[in-house]
Amino acid sequence: MDAPITTESQPLVIFNNDLPDSDNWAAALVQAREARKTNTHVVFILEARQVSLVSYLSSKERDALLKAIQKASGQSHGDALKALLNGFPGDYHHHTRDWDLKLLSSEEQDLLRKIEKPAHDPESDAVLHAKLVAYDVASFLTERLSDYGHKGTDGASRFNIELLIDSGCLQRIKNPVNLNAHHRDEIFGRNHSELESFEKATAMEGEDKKKAFQDYYRESIERKVNELKDSAVTVELLDRKKLYERIGAADSVRWFGGCSLTLLQDVHKAGLAPKLNCCVQAVSAGLSNIDAADYVFKRHAEFADFLVVPTHSAQAIKYSVSDLVALGGDDLEQRILGFNLHKDPMEITRQFMALKTKANGKLTKKPDHHDKRIKMPDLSALLYMIAPGRHAGKMKNVTVKNLENKEKPLLFEISGSPSDMKVYDLEKRTESSHILELVGS
Repeated sequence: MDAPITTESQPLVIFNNDLPDSDNWAAALVQAREARKTNTHVVFILEARQVSLVSYLSSKERDALLKAIQKASGQSHGDALKALLNGFPGDYHHHTRDWDLKLLSSEEQDLLRKIEKPAHDPESDAVLHAKLVAYDVASFLTERLSDYGHKGTDGASRFNIELLIDSGCLQRIKNPVNLNAHHRDEIFGRNHSELESFEKATAMEGEDKKKAFQDYYRESIERKVNELKDSAVTVELLDRKKLYERIGAADSVRWFGGCSLTLLQDVHKAGLAPKLNCCVQAVSAGLSNIDAADYVFKRHAEFADFLVVPTHSAQAIKYSVSDLVALGGDDLEQRILGFNLHKDPMEITRQFMALKTKANGKLTKKPDHHDKRIKMPDLSALLYMIAPGRHAGKMKNVTVKNLENKEKPLLFEISGSPSDMKVYDLEKRTESSHILELVGS
């Protein structure tokens, strides 16, 4: 794949995200569409995250595990889900002394082991996962924007899009999710052979299992590399020095963040904050790098502009699934089914393959889930950045509490000072937002 060309007059957008979920993908596509209309160069920087390649929980196991947690603890379904996602460090018996484990069968007690947080794999495995995610995103964008390109100085066709993988963040971020319960987002987009490799790997044990999963990732990546070899969308590892040089050479840069603030902290330390107009979608609690959030929030005034769209506010907007599918096709639909509607990724992928085969590549019947409305927080935050008037809301100034106490979550407290950090609270809507109307053609 040829390297993208950025002209001196082209605006530059940096889209920093970990890109695992449906809202991340929808936001990435909307940003790419916007770039097409404005001749903007977009750099998608994928923040790698810690992984456990061998960890997998089918929807059937997940449902059984949640029922077991509820039975033993007396918790609601919502609290049981939180317990599963947060997980326990070490033996669950040490953390469940107030649970009545005698109510559980031996099979349920064995299944409860999945609530114990597994150790993270080596960084090389995290990069392996991030590479596959990046190539899947590249494939998604090239398919949905097949008519999007321009001619470079050498006459070659170029997209104004590139994907960079940030593995330099891994020593400083902490994936807060129990990896046994983590959504296996990479399953979407796999073919029959790759799904068979995945299923065979899940049946193995020990080192054989780990190697089989690594081979499954390499097999999947190799196919995507071959499919995209003639594409002008590039996928490479992030070189921080080169990124700093590009930001320094640009007239201005718009930065959209939907992950930790680790890279943004590094860019600030490189003295480039005055170049950046930032919009970050952030939750005030549960950040994967509290130190980076602390650093950036304290120095918000040093950026050209800095705005936070809080996650709880971004979740106030719901979108029509039917419209989202019209925007993002089967790839986005499968991720919506998995992430938003909690269906099993393996089952979803198999079903879509079967339906396409029967209908000669097209789904002929409108599924029931197309009538649903779902939250897409990264998409809502991005829409504010690229077109502030598309979602109503209110600008506020806040101070950030608990910056000195890393054991407590960061909290935003409304202040009356215009010099304090800006947050934009999106107005809750009772009707679903129609994404096609919001983003235009």
